[in-house]
Amino acid sequence: MSPSLPPKAGLEQLRKQAKDLLKAHKQGDPSCCAVFRWLKQFAGKSDANILSGAVSLVEVQFALAMDYGFKSWGEMKDYVEALGAMRAEGLPLAASGSLAQWVIGSPEDARIEGDVWVFTGDPENVRWEVGGMSWDNYVLSADVQVARTAPDGTYRVQLTGRGTTIFCQLVPGWIVLAYIGEGFTHVGKQKVHVPDGVWVNFRMKAEGGTITAFLDGREIVSAAIPCGTQGMPGLLVNGQKGAVVRIKNVRVEFLNPTPEQIAEYRTSALENWHRWVARHGDVLPDSRRAGEREPA
Repeated sequence: MSPSLPPKAGLEQLRKQAKDLLKAHKQGDPSCCAVFRWLKQFAGKSDANILSGAVSLVEVQFALAMDYGFKSWGEMKDYVEALGAMRAEGLPLAASGSLAQWVIGSPEDARIEGDVWVFTGDPENVRWEVGGMSWDNYVLSADVQVARTAPDGTYRVQLTGRGTTIFCQLVPGWIVLAYIGEGFTHVGKQKVHVPDGVWVNFRMKAEGGTITAFLDGREIVSAAIPCGTQGMPGLLVNGQKGAVVRIKNVRVEFLNPTPEQIAEYRTSALENWHRWVARHGDVLPDSRRAGEREPA
């Protein structure tokens, strides 16, 4: 189900709309009748019958929620509140109760400074995931600063999808797009220059089976992914040697959110993955081979 709420709709706006519909009904305005037909007592009734019937504000709110594609006013309320929190707060890494879940192979090589995660040495696969397997049509971004401490310093900062099986990689001199199918397959790459010690905004858009990479708001490279883009967004830092990687402001923004995606946003990624496995087994959507993801 895809809701059809007005852009950036808020609860106060929706409450006012319900009151306006109730007022229109009392004034005999037939423009409200299409919404009221969602109520059982008015299904298939003429405008005259609807306008002469009794209706409460609670019933109007229910009808309005149904008209926007929800099962109830409560479901729409939860959706709007969660979406508002996501837009306002994003997913701050250091915040208490953050929904982000980090897995760090070598904790001694990771520390936090204010709202910045700092990775030194070789942290052996730092990974973060959020959401669930229904996720698609979103933008994932992070602010990244890399300082190489050796001439041959290397690093990989990867915005990922489908539980770290789709990769949008920032590596020295390049942005690379790849996925895991019958192996690790590159599908696009483009040269970039990221000066040492400078913050850059690294962004990936996953939309309808295509991923697109951006650097500081500029589109760099785009490619279709044969296995699709549905699945958990995430971030991965690895392949690091002779470099310090700093990460902050990890954010995810839905392009066309569904109630299911909002519900998964409010639940831990690990719990969402266990629910997926219980329903579908240890495989990914459109997976080319079973068991290609080891959950966090």
